[in-house]
Amino acid sequence: MQYLLESGYKILQEDIAEVVQVNEELPEILYQIARRFFNFASAHEKFYLFMLSLFYSGRENEAFQMVLPFIENYYGYIAGVFERDTSLKGDTAQRKMYAVGFTGVLNHHIMTASYGMLENEMFKISDETTREVVRQFLYGIYS
Repeated sequence: MQYLLESGYKILQEDIAEVVQVNEELPEILYQIARRFFNFASAHEKFYLFMLSLFYSGRENEAFQMVLPFIENYYGYIAGVFERDTSLKGDTAQRKMYAVGFTGVLNHHIMTASYGMLENEMFKISDETTREVVRQFLYGIYS
């Protein structure tokens, strides 16, 4: 199982690591992160949902312990984006909570989009929807 997690996660990690280094405004960086999450989850739906199910399996569970480093890794990249943005209010702990909220919103949209699909179907979250997700998230943290 460790090999499966490492090989599947490597693709997402490389995409996220690349986009968080871009010198853009927060809305564009978050859009790019969301777009890459959605694209990855769509192309590797079973793997992504498997990874999430392991994460929600319970802290004492060995499966949770195996997937935790991977999820902490991409969460760390996203938290770094919020920590570096000087337009945001709040201390480091508050800014890290933005990363928790943002990844939660992305995961919810992925699970909602993929719910009820047949095994051979591939879900798609449009660019327009991706921008709206980011816009709504930013509205919540700026208000």
